[in-house]
Amino acid sequence: MKLLIAISAFVLVLSTSCDKVEFPVQPQITNDFDTTLYPGSFTTYYNTEWPNFSENTNTDRNVLIEDYTGHRCPNCPPAADEAINIANNNPGRVVIASIHAGNDQNDGIVQFQETNADFTEEFYNDIVVEYGKFFANGYQFVGNPRGTVNRTPFDANDDKSLFGTAAIWGQQTSSLISANDLRINLQSKLNYFSQTHALYYHLEVDVLDPSLKEEIKVVNYFVEKEFIAPQKYLGSTIADYKHHNIVRDELSKAAFGLDLSSAEVDASKPDRYLMNYSYELPADITADNAMVISYVYNTTTLEIYHVIETKVQP
Repeated sequence: MKLLIAISAFVLVLSTSCDKVEFPVQPQITNDFDTTLYPGSFTTYYNTEWPNFSENTNTDRNVLIEDYTGHRCPNCPPAADEAINIANNNPGRVVIASIHAGNDQNDGIVQFQETNADFTEEFYNDIVVEYGKFFANGYQFVGNPRGTVNRTPFDANDDKSLFGTAAIWGQQTSSLISANDLRINLQSKLNYFSQTHALYYHLEVDVLDPSLKEEIKVVNYFVEKEFIAPQKYLGSTIADYKHHNIVRDELSKAAFGLDLSSAEVDASKPDRYLMNYSYELPADITADNAMVISYVYNTTTLEIYHVIETKVQP
């Protein structure tokens, strides 16, 4: 199961008869937090490993490059290389998500993402096809490869010009890093349990600009860091191409995330929201090849305010 709950540390009471979480005052619950994924008594986990976040001292706004790609897209490898170059040139400030989706309003994929006898890995999934369908309606997503940079407009005169070619990702990234307009901060803690091949993920959303509270949602990509499979490249095929940072799922199974009504507010820190997730990893993805990418975005403009990545530690 891939489930989420928002739990306030101030109202949590653990039942002594079972591994369920009970509340004297019931908060808003999106789904059940799966306490059975912890290999032992959940009371032990809560008492010893549940995070108490310290002050978030980060002052930098990070950039998310969403690279819309496909394993049968012959021009996509150079775009992937450009995203990696941008990240390498801005260490610690750029996160890459490879999204195998196409500009089709009905299916969310095109021929570039489809499988056949030579390209057997199904890189697309229920989450990313929703992006393909949504962004095909405007936003200048005209084909692969295309990408977004914090989903900010590439054309100052067109608020929906969120997609561009790899050639202009670098300048957009540099502009955002130079401006460094941090309006929402994030910090996380991830605990992995090898016995159940599952994780608990805790995310603190610190809203530095209170005017944004009603306008934002939180998304958590579950990402496979590397996968070796064929890739079309210009007039040939690379048999052992290293696909990277593949978006395989979203922790809450909500492609466009959840708003802050899914979180609990720390009474002593009213602009900080605590979100807690449980997630069972796919059997074919090892812990050392997985990570979570978390970001907060504006539901009207779609702009991503901040992003962090958290690796799964076996």
